[in-house]
Amino acid sequence: MSVMVQFKRTFAQIVGWMVYLICFLAAGCGPTNDSNTTTPVPVTRITAIPSMTSSLLMAATPTNTRWPSPTPSPTKTRPPTLTPLPTIPAEAAPELVQDLLQNNAGCRLPCWWGAIPGQTTWQEAERFLNSFQAEVSSRQGFHEVRVAVPEEVYSAGLGYILLYYWAPEDVIEQIDVMPAPSTTYQLPQVLVDYSLPTAVWISTYAGARDGTLPFRLLLFYPEQGISIQYIDHLADEVDYKISGCFQEEDSPPTLFLSSPEIALTPQEVLEVSHFDEGQFYLPLEEATGMEIETFYQIFKQSNGTNCLETPVELWTGY
Repeated sequence: MSVMVQFKRTFAQIVGWMVYLICFLAAGCGPTNDSNTTTPVPVTRITAIPSMTSSLLMAATPTNTRWPSPTPSPTKTRPPTLTPLPTIPAEAAPELVQDLLQNNAGCRLPCWWGAIPGQTTWQEAERFLNSFQAEVSSRQGFHEVRVAVPEEVYSAGLGYILLYYWAPEDVIEQIDVMPAPSTTYQLPQVLVDYSLPTAVWISTYAGARDGTLPFRLLLFYPEQGISIQYIDHLADEVDYKISGCFQEEDSPPTLFLSSPEIALTPQEVLEVSHFDEGQFYLPLEEATGMEIETFYQIFKQSNGTNCLETPVELWTGY
């Protein structure tokens, strides 16, 4: 092969590649070869996920678990702070307390000294109590109040009265009075003022304990929010019967006051009140054979000489 022929071939190849390159760059045309044709790859289009994510998606796409945000509780509006009442002079306080014990600030039970369970707030009651320097201690909605009592009010000479207020949300729900003045809340007067009790329970022992034989009498007025306990600490045992009498001086009552809207049962009263805990009680008719109506008619006219009797055998083991 001559040199000239070799040159022509080489030149022809160079020209051919230059034409191919120019054609490819300018028009995208190049030599096609069916055996090397590339099959188009289908494009998967991603559809937007609806705003409500399906449970399947939740399961297939694990994410960090987040606790649901707690629903915010309604903000409690604190009652406005009341302006303290003027402090009553120490020498005038006993006279005020005596008037309260005798007249109960002019209101009927379950109101106590102007505080009505279910209506009056503790802040309002405390404001009044502080005006005559009552001793108040409070803890988690429970308020204990000690009020000095003039000697002439209590012949027993206790010297004070205890008040217990339960007000978990500031509004007073329950009030215990220990003891209430017997001159104001003696048994006959209570029966006249508040009529026939819904229930009457009694409790005692089969014999004396530590030299005394207590006889307890409970009156329940759930629709009025009133429960009253009387105790004869010197009951007698005669002919296998225990006799309890409720003299004015010897049995100052204990009061448990609540909102009439709650209407607690006798058992519920015993569970939440400051009446003697752990005592065994029987309904009046079961313990004495006397109906409530008969009890009411006898004791509303009593001058302290009428007594209740119950068989000893009922209280054996208690």
